[in-house]
Amino acid sequence: MYSFFLYLFILIYSTTLVWLSEHAKSATNKKIFMFLAFLLVFLPSAIRYGVGTDFFSYYDIFNYQDLVTKNEYGFYLINDVIRFLNLSFQWAIAAYSFVFTFVAFLSYPKRNAWIYHILFMAMLMFFSFNGIRQAISVVFIMLAIKYELENRTLILFILVFFASLFHQSAIFLVPAILFSKIPLSYKIKEVVFPLIITGVTAFIWLGASTFSIAENIVGKLDLPYQHYFESSYFETANINTGYLVLTKALLALILLLNSSKLLRVSENNWPIIVYTGFFIVFYSLASQSAAFGRLSYVYTPGVIYFLYLFISNYSKKSNTWFLFTFLTFFAYVLPYVTTSLSTINNPNNDNSYQTIFNKRF
Repeated sequence: MYSFFLYLFILIYSTTLVWLSEHAKSATNKKIFMFLAFLLVFLPSAIRYGVGTDFFSYYDIFNYQDLVTKNEYGFYLINDVIRFLNLSFQWAIAAYSFVFTFVAFLSYPKRNAWIYHILFMAMLMFFSFNGIRQAISVVFIMLAIKYELENRTLILFILVFFASLFHQSAIFLVPAILFSKIPLSYKIKEVVFPLIITGVTAFIWLGASTFSIAENIVGKLDLPYQHYFESSYFETANINTGYLVLTKALLALILLLNSSKLLRVSENNWPIIVYTGFFIVFYSLASQSAAFGRLSYVYTPGVIYFLYLFISNYSKKSNTWFLFTFLTFFAYVLPYVTTSLSTINNPNNDNSYQTIFNKRF
């Protein structure tokens, strides 16, 4: 119960502080409020103990460097510095948390940052407890996208490179970046790309069921070439089509089909639309393999920016799109609440909060 209230407290009060920072009259007050918001997110993460499915795996990684992928030199460096200073593993957790929170806060936009903050917290905070290396990699991608929106392509690639030093999955963003740089007509960006993403996503969700129905029909009609339908390629996949996952994918698709509204605001928003499309596809593929779920995190910053831009720039102009945007926003924030609720009356839950002082909150 206390873990739930703690996580809710962090979300609500850190968001309030970010909002106050944006509306403060003096530059000093802006920095103070933002610094307090940073501390409210960073400190609970830094002093956590045993929180997250991989917490003790990272303890082993800290003590046995051979467990780390050789190319993840950024993560190596943090551990090497902590060990060089003869500090304990808990200091490494604090260092991971600092890098994750600090880089994320650097990526915040100047306008309506509180919206961006809620999305960041809801979509990545718990992930940073469970997938530490990739979470750090993802916030570097968030910062990279901030510069991409300013057409600073060199800094974009440099930061993606830094992201890959913590988790090599960041490399999978490169094809999306290169695709977004291809000169395409406005019509392709506005209509064709969203329709292709919709078609691919529909095939992912319905494909296994479609093949299963086809196999049954072919069998009952005793049609020739039945062995093609009996091959392992066409076997029904065991898909976990959770309602929340499906809802998130469908709502994001609806907004993607109307992403032309963001292009009208600025054509610099095109990469955000591309990353969101990639996210929807890989997130949908996660219904068939957990590996795609982890890969979809590479494109999560695109969704954060996409929803942030949609809410900030368009939703106020139409009640209908405000409703769709609000529902999508709620669907992506809801997992934070449900994960927090899952800690109630379950002290053994992976996200049930505990500090280094072995006191439960």
